[in-house]
Amino acid sequence: MAATASAAARADAPATPATVTPQWTVEVGGAVRERPSHLGSKVYTADLLPVIDVSYGENFHASLDDGVKYTLGRWDRLSVGPVLEYRTAYNQRLPERTPKTADSWEVGGFGVVDLTYGQLEGRVRRAVSGYNGWSADLSVGTLIPMDRLYAGGSKDFQIGAELRTGWADRNFSRATFMHGAPTYLSTVRDYWTAGGQFGALYHFKSGLGVAAGFAEDVILSPNRLASNLKTRNVGTALVAVTYRFHSR
Repeated sequence: MAATASAAARADAPATPATVTPQWTVEVGGAVRERPSHLGSKVYTADLLPVIDVSYGENFHASLDDGVKYTLGRWDRLSVGPVLEYRTAYNQRLPERTPKTADSWEVGGFGVVDLTYGQLEGRVRRAVSGYNGWSADLSVGTLIPMDRLYAGGSKDFQIGAELRTGWADRNFSRATFMHGAPTYLSTVRDYWTAGGQFGALYHFKSGLGVAAGFAEDVILSPNRLASNLKTRNVGTALVAVTYRFHSR
């Protein structure tokens, strides 16, 4: 959910004319987050996490929550390229004798369609560690400065919203909920979610930024035999403070 802060960095990154040297933009800070102790838990845990967001021109972007992306090609409103992500597993307050879920590195590709006031993005990834399976997601989101909504509004104050759906194969379900159950068991299903998030942020002239957001996702295909699946709801709240640097 640090996506609220990193989305702001991408939206505010200056456009790069072909005749101008691309500019580095770096945003660093920290966030306080409230999230489930583990997927399927009714108990929530507060933690601190860093916010690091780096972009170079219009093609390169990297952040801790959104991964590393590089745009290889553009056709009208469509842009595509590779993506590298790190999926962090939540392992706090697991039921007794429940094995921990391993974090995962995932590689794949993305496609983004510019919708003028938002964007539609799809990703397909393969986990090369951890659960060693496939995943994909599709989202539509927007981040709008207040000066676009009404006269006198500040371009430094922005609100954003996103709707999304995600999928991972049964390897993810086995690793997260079934902990090694044979793949032939009918109770092991692919992992499906749907949800969204809403956020707001403000950037001061000094480079300081403040962001807050809330996300809610629903697990659509739970595995009934999973001992650690107590609820389908996955809610996350976050408040972040960052500072932005630009190359000169």
